[in-house]
Amino acid sequence: MWHSTCEGDDTLSKTSTEIIPMNRKDDSTSFGSYLRKHRQKRGISLKDIADATKINVNSLLLLEREELDKLPPDVIVRGFIKAYSSFIGLDSSEPLKRYECHCKKHSLLLEPENQYDKNRTTSLRLHRQMGITIACFFLLVVCVVSFQKYFSKDMIKPDTPQQMVRPPTAAPEQTLQKSQLRGTEAESRVVSRPEETQEKHRLNILTIQRTWIRITIDDRETMEYLLTPKDRLTKKAADKFELLIGNAAGVILNFDGRELGPLGKPGQVVRITLP
Repeated sequence: MWHSTCEGDDTLSKTSTEIIPMNRKDDSTSFGSYLRKHRQKRGISLKDIADATKINVNSLLLLEREELDKLPPDVIVRGFIKAYSSFIGLDSSEPLKRYECHCKKHSLLLEPENQYDKNRTTSLRLHRQMGITIACFFLLVVCVVSFQKYFSKDMIKPDTPQQMVRPPTAAPEQTLQKSQLRGTEAESRVVSRPEETQEKHRLNILTIQRTWIRITIDDRETMEYLLTPKDRLTKKAADKFELLIGNAAGVILNFDGRELGPLGKPGQVVRITLP
């Protein structure tokens, strides 16, 4: 059984302090002050919005201050604006229009995503170089070991046959006892080895539209990705997955061999727990 809800971030600040910028911007492009004005007009606090949308208070403050360089990529910010507007009962078309004007005016549209692309490309290049280096190292080790074995055999090969000496009669019994002892020790080691954690669930992710995604496995390991079309991810878990997806229409999920239905609309921020 899985469920999805529109959310932004599952980490909430326990307390919040609303700070209003001293230098107000032009109202024609100020989406942050527009949202704040309508929120305050309705008597709604940032904590109320954070509790309902799961977008943390710090992100909401940055949104109202229009500090886009400290927020996720463009597609996620649009999801934040839609979730914020929906909770306070405001049509999201006007703040989104102001947001686009702000980005065009300051040449910020798509800049965060490009930065993510640059970081992702650099990371892939470093991983590729590291993989090549490790492969070369192991190849060198194999060559050295093979070289040593080959020449060691030539050096210890006797020139004349040696006379075979019959082992004492008691030797087989002694050898058997040692063999049994080694078997007992090996058996003990196998029995005392702790059981490995079984990974019962498998999740395959196929990207069809550009999207940001955060994955938490078994409440222990959390990772984030900025995915582009045709990117694929495969994850395993013993208990469950928790997903935060910035573009609900951007990915196709296959959980334990079963393809899940549509997750939402383009640009919609959703949270999914599997199973």
